[in-house]
Amino acid sequence: MRNTTEFCNIRRQFRYLTCQKTEGAMTQDDRYISLERSVLHTEVALFGMVKAKSIQIPMWLHLKSFAEVHVEGLSLVAVQTENQWHTLRELRRQIEVPFGITEMDKIDAIMAEIRTIVGTFSANWFVAYFENVAVGSIGIVDFRDFGTPFGRLLDVDILPDFQGRGHGNRILSAIFLEAHRRGLSGLCLKADEDRWVKHWYARLGFEAFGIWHPKKKGE
Repeated sequence: MRNTTEFCNIRRQFRYLTCQKTEGAMTQDDRYISLERSVLHTEVALFGMVKAKSIQIPMWLHLKSFAEVHVEGLSLVAVQTENQWHTLRELRRQIEVPFGITEMDKIDAIMAEIRTIVGTFSANWFVAYFENVAVGSIGIVDFRDFGTPFGRLLDVDILPDFQGRGHGNRILSAIFLEAHRRGLSGLCLKADEDRWVKHWYARLGFEAFGIWHPKKKGE
């Protein structure tokens, strides 16, 4: 875990909306700062900087009783062989089309970044299959903050042709089970403030605990 000085330097990349500190052993603000520190740690460790061009919402889910979650018809298959990496590359290509990314060199750059993360960290990317058909993918990276293990979710994606059918809920439920199996205490991610997805994460139990405003030029 990075020290306090490094953490403060990281935070200076943002303008924050935070609560006023109140008296008490562990205030809500203290807890949010602790969670924020953990998420910032994952961002800098993974990417060497905080990747944010828009307002971001960091979110956290405390894992409780996820052994009871049942996922019907969906399985997550860890990407390990070259054939599986090829499958993930093709999924990535389809996923990026609605966002205007069609050039294969850009897709390959995304895949290279994923491979670097998998090769550097305790991380896995999974292809999600529903009734033996690939419908999406998801990545999870294990971290440890002051001895507490937790996971960072990346690339929670559903193929365009399979959206709106509940597969997103199934994929997240399946990754909850995987996180429980790994002994993780929680999961974190970040969502764009202006996209509907943050409300979806909230319905599934993720708690928003801040707003990250990237600094404008000259600030």
